[in-house]
Amino acid sequence: WEGEMNGWTFVTVEGNKPWTIGQYNGNHYANANGYNDDVDNEQWCISPAFNLNARAYQNVTLTFMNATKFDGPALELYFTNDYDGQDPTAASWEPLEYIASEGNYTWTESGEISLDAFSGNNCYIAFKYISTIADGAAAWEVDDIMITAEEVQMTVTPDSALNVDVWNNSNELMIVNGSDETLNVVVYNIVGQPVMSATATTGSNVIRHNLVEGVYIVRIANGKEMTGIKVIVRR
Repeated sequence: WEGEMNGWTFVTVEGNKPWTIGQYNGNHYANANGYNDDVDNEQWCISPAFNLNARAYQNVTLTFMNATKFDGPALELYFTNDYDGQDPTAASWEPLEYIASEGNYTWTESGEISLDAFSGNNCYIAFKYISTIADGAAAWEVDDIMITAEEVQMTVTPDSALNVDVWNNSNELMIVNGSDETLNVVVYNIVGQPVMSATATTGSNVIRHNLVEGVYIVRIANGKEMTGIKVIVRR
C-alpha cells in the first residue's frame, strides 16, 4: 500500500496499519498506529527528494514536532541519498537522533538535527514506524517538518576548482590533492558531528585516525568552494 501527504509518501513494507493523515482541532499531522493489528508492522513516511549540494548549502538543519502515546517501539528517523522512490528496504538509510515525546500525546520539538554531514542532489529523510505483537504498538504523530539551510556564498573560477580524491584504508584516510593549494578537511559522523579535522597539501596525503567502523562524510574546502565525499571505514 502507498499513500501521499504533500509530496511525502506512505509506504507499507509489512502489516495492515499504514501512515495516515490525522486531524485534531483543525491541525493536520502524519499519524502511525498499529493498535489492534494481528501482524507486525513496518510502515514508512518518506519525504520528497531534496538537494543537499555542499557547494550550495551549509548549516542544513532538520526540525519537526512529534507526539506519542502507549507502549511500543520508538519511532525511527533516517536519511538516505539512494532511495529509488519505491522500495525503502533497498536503500542505505543512515539513522538520525532526535528528541522524542515522553508520551501522553505531548507535542515535543525534535531539536535541531544537523544534515551538514550529508550531500547529494537526491536526498530523502524518512520516519520508520514499527509495531510488533510481542512489543506492542505505540501511536506516533509527526508535524511541522522543516529543513532549513544557508546558501553558500562562493565565487568559483576554473583555476580554483577542486581536484581531489578521497578513500579510506584501514585506519588511514587517503587524500590525493590535485590542486596547488592546501585544502581544509573536516570529517563528520552520520549524525552531523565533526569528529576529525586536518589539512591536505598538494599531492598524496595519508592521515591516520582511530575512527570506528561506519559511514562518514569528508568535507573538503579551499576557501572558494567545498565538496562532500562519503567514506566508509572498515577494519
